[in-house]
Amino acid sequence: MKDFFKEILVYQFQMNEKIIEIFENNPDKISEKAHLLFSHSTNSHHIWNARILGNTPKFGVWELTSIEIIKEKNKNNLETSFEILDSLDLETKISYQNSDGENFVKSLKDIIFHICNHSTYHRAQIATELKINNITPPSTDFIHYKV
Repeated sequence: MKDFFKEILVYQFQMNEKIIEIFENNPDKISEKAHLLFSHSTNSHHIWNARILGNTPKFGVWELTSIEIIKEKNKNNLETSFEILDSLDLETKISYQNSDGENFVKSLKDIIFHICNHSTYHRAQIATELKINNITPPSTDFIHYKV
């Protein structure tokens, strides 16, 4: 199961890299909304990694960051998630506080799945924003990634 999650995390990383390339090649056509959604998505992954490790996140959940920082976060998020998967059991219970201050306890496997699902959701929103601005979004479907 850990290998499966690692594969999904690599898929997520690579799809984010496709979006990063579009952002870098079309800086004048990227909407503020698309930029904010992409920042949020990578910030959220960073925040979840920090929660799992008991660290203080460096970024706020809706903090807007430059594409250079998004690119760095994308790489760091993958590396940190791999370290987490290598060091913890998937059934490990993680106690955390959400951004509203509510306390929760969830399994590592549920959190890792959530990270990936959340990113997919926002990549779809970003794709819509790209289309609105006459940019053809890349195919980011998992089944195409597996080809």
